[in-house]
Parts: sequence; structure tokens; C-alpha cells
Amino acid sequence: MPKATYVILSDGPNETLGRTVAAKYPDCYDLSPDQWLVSTDDTTLEISSNLGVQSGDQGRAVVFRVDAYNGRHRQGLWEWLQLD
Repeated sequence: MPKATYVILSDGPNETLGRTVAAKYPDCYDLSPDQWLVSTDDTTLEISSNLGVQSGDQGRAVVFRVDAYNGRHRQGLWEWLQLD
């Protein structure tokens, strides 16, 4: 599968999941204490499993593949998205 952008959404601030995301996907982008972007060739299931979301070890979260985006955010986000 070609590299794609994914968003990981926790149901609230989750420092443990944030540390795991950063360890497994070092080039991730922190949107907020409960939202992260990753760029990888993994599938949503593989990401969920790698992070311990699938097993429930990291609390409640969901992984979505991002196919399009638009909006207003910090400059760093747009720069990160261009690197993908």
C-alpha cells in the first residue's frame, strides 16, 4: 500500500497514547493532546494494532485514513502535510 496520511483520535487527552504514537511514528504531527497525524504505508488496522488501540490497552481511540482536507490551522500543519 502506498504511503498515506492518517488521523488518530482519542476520546480525550491521552499522554500514554501520545508517547506511543511518537515512538512508533516519529514523524507524527500533534494536532492536540488527543489528536495526531501519521504518514505511513500501514493500514488503519495495522496502526491501531501497533498503537495498542485495537486491544484496548490505550483506551478508546479511532484511526481514519485522510483522503482530503481543508481548513485553517497552524503553519506547521500545512508544512507537515506538504512533506508527505
